[in-house]
Parts: sequence; structure tokens; C-alpha cells
Amino acid sequence: MAERRNPPPSRAVDQFSITDSMMIQDFPEGTKIRLRAGGVAEVIGNPRDGAWIFIRYLEHPEDPSKIGSEDLAFCTDVVGLV
Repeated sequence: MAERRNPPPSRAVDQFSITDSMMIQDFPEGTKIRLRAGGVAEVIGNPRDGAWIFIRYLEHPEDPSKIGSEDLAFCTDVVGLV
């Protein structure tokens, strides 16, 4: 039977790589996104500069008190669509 190995610990460069970021410039309001920190948010404004979007947290596993609050997200904070 093959031995099961744990993956190596993540490196800082893996956690903050821009290769898994998304192009956010054309995200319309209402788009649901997954954030690098593990939360889910809804786009509530987009200046279409390709760098920043305005978001409202829908889920935040590390701090549930942020749910419903608004914030800015940088393009490298966004890792997927929900």
C-alpha cells in the first residue's frame, strides 16, 4: 500500500501569487466572488480601473462580524467567481 504524504507547507510566495488572480475590470455589480482569505463577497461598485472593486461581505470564516460590511478589494484579493 502506498504511503500517504502530507503536502509541503505553503510558502508566502504561494499565498500571494498573482497567477491565480482574476481580471476584475469588467465585473458587474452583483457578481459574487471568492476572496484569497477564504471569504465570499458581492461586488457593489466597480470603478473599472482593473485594480479595485467595492465589495460587501457575504461570508467571512475568520471574522463573522464582517458579514454585511463593505470594503475595498484589490485585484490580487480575488481568486474566483461563486
